[in-house]
Amino acid sequence: MILGTARESTQGLRVEAAARELRALTAFVLKGFRVMVSYRLGFLLRCLYVLSLVSVFYFFGKIFAVDQAAGIAQYGGDYVAFILVGFTFQDLYRAALSVYPSTVLSDQRAGTLEYLMSTHLGIHRYLHYSSAWGYANAMINAAITLIVGTLIFGTTFSPDILAALVITLLMVVTIACLGVTAAGIVLVVKQGNPIEFIFSITSLVFGGVMFPYTLLPKALQAISRAHPLTYALHALRLALLQDHTVEMLMPQIETLICFALVLLPISILTLRWGYNRARREGSLAQY
Repeated sequence: MILGTARESTQGLRVEAAARELRALTAFVLKGFRVMVSYRLGFLLRCLYVLSLVSVFYFFGKIFAVDQAAGIAQYGGDYVAFILVGFTFQDLYRAALSVYPSTVLSDQRAGTLEYLMSTHLGIHRYLHYSSAWGYANAMINAAITLIVGTLIFGTTFSPDILAALVITLLMVVTIACLGVTAAGIVLVVKQGNPIEFIFSITSLVFGGVMFPYTLLPKALQAISRAHPLTYALHALRLALLQDHTVEMLMPQIETLICFALVLLPISILTLRWGYNRARREGSLAQY
């Protein structure tokens, strides 16, 4: 009877702890949502930006017959669909890459970083909870892009939902490791983020966002093959436009898992190094 009471007490503590964590996460997300809805013009401008961007590439594809370019055919031969997937998931890519260092910089400027890190959340939970709205915002952008492409430009998809979800999750985890690494560096250097700079610039040209990387010169294709976004977008286009299953996309899935396994310990060690050094120097609140 005593053992059963102890188990119930332990379970109750676990439920209470989980509820506390959920409340903390919800508070961070609601904060970002309330800021977004308070600026309605900003939301409207975001929709107009997506519409204009997709329009440019739609007419670009029609004028220059990009649909016939080498590398587009394997995704169904529709350049608008190709570019839609690229820009849709680049939003999530950019969020995973930039939201962690941006969170650190924002709280440094506001003077709240040291206080937040001294709460029960700790460095890791603080960073992920504070960044949750960045992911939610990126998913809103992604939904707007897909809706505009589908309703206005008639883009059609034949998706394998499970495969797309698996690839998206692996892409976010892999790039988030780079983002956490960048946050660890920002804790020390304050201004300047070489990780975000390098991977943001290279994603457009070498990641296959705007055109297949196979169109690049052979010497530059090596850079694309070293970029995780290349494998993620290739697999996502096959999953969303050609109904490829998880089994068919295993080569890309295994590659992304390898990227994640390499980058995860690097991100944890870099964040710990940056946090400990900033605390030792007393510079957590400085920027």
